[in-house]
Amino acid sequence: MGNDNSDYSMVTGQREPYFRSRKRRGWLSVAVGAGFVWFAYLIFFRSTEFIVRQSGHVETYQRVDYPMIFNFAALATLLIGAYELIRGAVLIIGTWPEPELIPRGRYSAAWGIFNAVLLLLFACLGYSGLILKIPGAAESKWALCIGAFVVCLVCPFGNLHFSSVSTFRKPQWARSPFRWWHDPLQVLYVGTCWFAGFFLGTASRFFISHLSVDDEAVWSVVGFAGALAGLLVGQALAYAAYKNQIEN
Repeated sequence: MGNDNSDYSMVTGQREPYFRSRKRRGWLSVAVGAGFVWFAYLIFFRSTEFIVRQSGHVETYQRVDYPMIFNFAALATLLIGAYELIRGAVLIIGTWPEPELIPRGRYSAAWGIFNAVLLLLFACLGYSGLILKIPGAAESKWALCIGAFVVCLVCPFGNLHFSSVSTFRKPQWARSPFRWWHDPLQVLYVGTCWFAGFFLGTASRFFISHLSVDDEAVWSVVGFAGALAGLLVGQALAYAAYKNQIEN
């Protein structure tokens, strides 16, 4: 036991600059989290309308007409803020070594529930149709769809290339989706599931409204489909390109 304590003290002493850096990142996360919480308060208690300006045209969405969208935005913003506050507090208070020296791979039912709730919220956001006209208002709609596909196709490669680990863990639903630099495949997997939920919610409006006569809404759905296809194809190619670095 004595040797273990001395080894830990040596590791802690050698990594003192890391701990100072971590505390600075912790205070930054606390500040970001406080900003998100304040923004959630403004959305939930102060905001009464959302204004979109496109090509000189102004469209106003009233809270009374879209209460679910405003509540979703406030909840999502609050969750992000709470996560940043907790993360900042852990970074400031914690004195353990770097994450790489701690056993990884902790699964949690709470993360599974969190991911499932956000998946449902994204599906509801898509079903609401609030974002349908934003991509559809682009000048060159085919260019927007192709651009969305290409950007989302490249994203998985960039995520893996710029990560801070040399090997990648396979994703699992009941794990944190926010460890962008240390668990990139998990981020891609859960993020793609969320976007798929959003797309399915948006596409489901075909069955309950006359989207076939709304050109902007149709092109918006096509654009979202292009982005989802890019994410799926990009991840398949990334798995093939980095297969030797993916843990079994």
